[in-house]
Amino acid sequence: MDFCSLKFVSISLTICFMISTQIQAQEKAVDCIVPNKKAISELVDSTKKPIAMAVSMSSDPVRDSYQDAFCMQFEAAEDTVDVETILEKMEASPYASSLKDFWSTPACHSPRKNDSTVPILFNTATTVFRSEKFPQVVHDYFVTEKKDPQAWLNAINTKTSDGLTFLDFLQYSIDRGNYDSKPTGDAAKRIVSYLCQNGGIYSKYRTTSKCP
Repeated sequence: MDFCSLKFVSISLTICFMISTQIQAQEKAVDCIVPNKKAISELVDSTKKPIAMAVSMSSDPVRDSYQDAFCMQFEAAEDTVDVETILEKMEASPYASSLKDFWSTPACHSPRKNDSTVPILFNTATTVFRSEKFPQVVHDYFVTEKKDPQAWLNAINTKTSDGLTFLDFLQYSIDRGNYDSKPTGDAAKRIVSYLCQNGGIYSKYRTTSKCP
């Protein structure tokens, strides 16, 4: 084998190693939630049990790229129209049949908690005054339009990579003083109230925080 051939083989092996390492890192970086039908059913029946069951991130890098894009688009959303547009883009993606999984996968980075990854809707907590109506858009899409309340419950009660439901995540932000102005504090309270009225639960903070 001549020098050029050896160099080609070496470069190919290096690229394969880099790709393999990247995929392994992605698989370890984020936990996902497998929809737990029994837990969801129990929640619908008002037993108020959190949804858990973490598994590795999708092994489909194309799907993961869509997930990353939707995470970023949601974080940049300015109003409810932007959220509706994201839902339309999800429906137009090759993964429309599993659209609800985009909302129950804790794969988004959050400015509120850099050491964990969160489901898309949890980033409502980043700018509560601007985004307090965002949960209602997603609720109406799944519950009213799609007749799939389980998907909504997954979207808000799936845990972050460090074990927080949406209500827990908001409480974490409140405790850190992120909503110390009256407008943001009031907006956060309204989001908490909306989630409590529509199936949201506490897990980590269940002993100190209760829904009315």
